[in-house]
Amino acid sequence: ATANETVDIALERGGSTTINIEDADADPNNENQTVSAGTGITVNQSGQNFEVVNAAPDQVVTITDGGSGNVSVGGTYPNLTVDVPSLDDADADPNNEIQTLTSADGSVTLSESDGDYDLEVNFPANNDNSATNELTDLNLASNILTLTNPATPGNQVDLSPYLDNTDNQNIEGLAINTSSNILTVGIENGNAQTVDLSHLDNPGTDNQNIENLTFSGTTLTVGIENGSSQTVSLLPLADNQSIQGSSLSGTTLTIGIEDGSSETVDLSSLANTDNQQISLSGNIITLANGTGPDTTVDLTDFRDDQTLTLTGSSLAISEGNSVDLSTLSDHDWYEVGGTSAPDAITDNIFTEGNVGIGTSSITSGRALDVEGNIELNDYLYMNGKEVLRDSGTWLRINHNSGFTNGILTNSYFRVDNRVTINEAGDNYDFRVEGDADTHLLFTDASADEVGIGTSSPDAKLDVEGGTVRFSDYGSNAITGNATSLVGVEADGDLVEVNSLKASKVFYPPSIEVDASTNGTGRTINLYDQYIAQFGSPMVASTSAPAAIPTYANNELYYYVTYYDTAVFANVSVDEFGVMTYDVIAQPTSYNSLINVVFVVK
Repeated sequence: ATANETVDIALERGGSTTINIEDADADPNNENQTVSAGTGITVNQSGQNFEVVNAAPDQVVTITDGGSGNVSVGGTYPNLTVDVPSLDDADADPNNEIQTLTSADGSVTLSESDGDYDLEVNFPANNDNSATNELTDLNLASNILTLTNPATPGNQVDLSPYLDNTDNQNIEGLAINTSSNILTVGIENGNAQTVDLSHLDNPGTDNQNIENLTFSGTTLTVGIENGSSQTVSLLPLADNQSIQGSSLSGTTLTIGIEDGSSETVDLSSLANTDNQQISLSGNIITLANGTGPDTTVDLTDFRDDQTLTLTGSSLAISEGNSVDLSTLSDHDWYEVGGTSAPDAITDNIFTEGNVGIGTSSITSGRALDVEGNIELNDYLYMNGKEVLRDSGTWLRINHNSGFTNGILTNSYFRVDNRVTINEAGDNYDFRVEGDADTHLLFTDASADEVGIGTSSPDAKLDVEGGTVRFSDYGSNAITGNATSLVGVEADGDLVEVNSLKASKVFYPPSIEVDASTNGTGRTINLYDQYIAQFGSPMVASTSAPAAIPTYANNELYYYVTYYDTAVFANVSVDEFGVMTYDVIAQPTSYNSLINVVFVVK
């Protein structure tokens, strides 16, 4: 706070007052004082800490703080420290210290307690004891609030703009951003608010389905969409007990149960009660009771011996009426070989018209029109006809779904003679489908090309998505001297590579052979030297691979075509490319050489 300042407090709907927060008592004796040294004492200040040093032993040190009681002394004699926390008076002015402040009429009090400040305001009946500045009369007419004493235009307030400032408002502008999960809620004549719903985003909600429900043994597993499955043991509910250890002894029935106690039932009261037989003799039905008299019933009165007779077209029943069947004498079906109507279930029949089964209309030209499935359990004879044909629909043989035109079979199809496809030379493609390859074999009639693994061949034979293997190639299957290789260009075309013999022969890289001293049985692994240099060339052309393609050591033949016999002797090379040699003399010039050739097997 600024020294010697005042505070102005204005009261709502009232006057104002000024509070002076100067040091009310102007007494320097109760303020923070300067700490000074006495005789033989030195005081060193560091911030709010004071170090007191007794320069002369056996001195009496007296410290006072003006009565506030908040000075502490620490340290070990003779090095003592004095801590005065409240000693922070920047301007050393005793007139501006914190006091309890009270207004003249006692209505306002400002007090301090442990660094906190409390402002207490008490309103008397008339704060300033003036009758001229109080609210004496308010009047509301329509939307105009008027202070009538004095009734001047300056004492009027138009409340019309505040009529809608109520809680009778509608929610509007409601929207949700599905990317950020932010819900925006707008209110009529107000500011919109947002709510973050991210914590409710699925799968954190209950909008989930039960899934992966399984039962194994006595364990029930219940899975939930986008959640972890839970298991429930149903063992306490298991009651899978079997009846066992049951027996019948005389009239005593013993019933045993798995993991339980057996029970017995006395059946003596039921003995000889169900030994009954029923029989029919003529019109008499007899119930033999076994131990008592038989019961008989005469069924003569219940017989219905009636006979059907057909006389001409009259069908009659004995002891009953008759029916005239003359109106039914016309018939469409005849016995084979005549015009009589069939009268037996075994008659061979025919009709001179067309027959419809399952339909009320017959397609023109169809002797038999069946609406529905036909099941044949024996042969279908064509009577010299060469094909089964129709009008653009499928002939289905052992099939149950699918197609709309052509001939379809999902069973064995056999042709004992030649098959010609597209004999007319029209633009009709041919396709064979595999288990996973829809174009295992495909012929493009318009381009006169064949594809394997492709629906758009771009060569006479185009193979895509696999390899080509010649089963009779390799393992010495080819006899004679082959003079050509087959290569594959970048676009996949096969090309013939001439001079096969030359392409199989190459020189390994040059190496130094130490012949500075004589020695026997020395070795050099020619294959290792070849792999080392071909596998890590020091320089390569632009876009060239990092390594040169190489062969395995068992894919090559090794030859020494020349060596200086004045320098080397006993030269040999094994099947893995290891050369053994003796040095018998030192070379006289740099022209002493060993020439090595590799040949691809």
